[in-house]
Amino acid sequence: TGNAGPAAPLPLPASIEAVIQRRIELLSPQARHLAQLAAIAGSAYSIPLAASALACSPLALGEPLRELELRQVFYGRQFVHDVIAAVTERSVPAPVADFMHRFVAEHLQQHGGDAAHLAQHWRACGEWRRAGEAFVAAAHAARAAALANEHASLLDSAISAFEQDAALHDALFDALSERASAYESQGHEGLRPQLITRLQGLARTEPQRLTALNHHYGWLTNLGQAVDAAEAQAAITRAQAAGQPHLAWQLARMLAWQWAMNNRADDALLLMQPHEAWVQAEGGLDNRIAYRQARSNIFAYGDRLAEAIAEGTQALQ
Repeated sequence: TGNAGPAAPLPLPASIEAVIQRRIELLSPQARHLAQLAAIAGSAYSIPLAASALACSPLALGEPLRELELRQVFYGRQFVHDVIAAVTERSVPAPVADFMHRFVAEHLQQHGGDAAHLAQHWRACGEWRRAGEAFVAAAHAARAAALANEHASLLDSAISAFEQDAALHDALFDALSERASAYESQGHEGLRPQLITRLQGLARTEPQRLTALNHHYGWLTNLGQAVDAAEAQAAITRAQAAGQPHLAWQLARMLAWQWAMNNRADDALLLMQPHEAWVQAEGGLDNRIAYRQARSNIFAYGDRLAEAIAEGTQALQ
């Protein structure tokens, strides 16, 4: 599901490819269409999809399916071998393949299909916005399932799709911003600086500039490097003025961490306090947890362990 996609298969000897191609050519038009649809659809192939594509009832597929078995193209409802599927897919003219990918994507969308499969078909027919949005949806599902590597990889695919169309600038920025905070098992810290540099280069609006700055500050904090406190406080004020309370809170939390680690725990708590009302009323569950976690850690830095435990307990609850 990443940018590179699956590895390219090894080329077949011409004689084998020709035999399989000939087998496909001997199929009746309906059976050939069914095989080509199955090859294009891949794991999204199903009898309801095939019936919809051929504009017939599922029962009417019995004859072409039997023909595909007799010609040793299918076994049951699947290709006899991946090689036959690959040759069948190559037999589809490019304009027809685009149409089929679009048809499969629309069918999946109408029937609640898997977002990652949906994204691959939108990408295959050049629908970059729809592909990117579906990859983002799949990434969120992976994150909810605690699949960190898949979350990061799917975001990479979304970014690749959004990059194909300059009109998708804001969607690209948002995907890059999420990617900069996506923690996979390896390589995250190595990638983070270049992601932040891209965000800084893409930022056009005040919220985007503040988002890029927040990522930069977060990276410095992870490295144990100080940020300019006056600049950070000015950024908090800018976020509030821009009507971005979530950014104001994130920037305040970052600076509070910095102060707590430098024996300014009381100042850190005071810095976060004005943002509590927004966190509790509008910030959502993740931000409410983050607020209690931050307070717990700040109390711990200030050696106020009873209060640290109480806040940590609230975060767990």
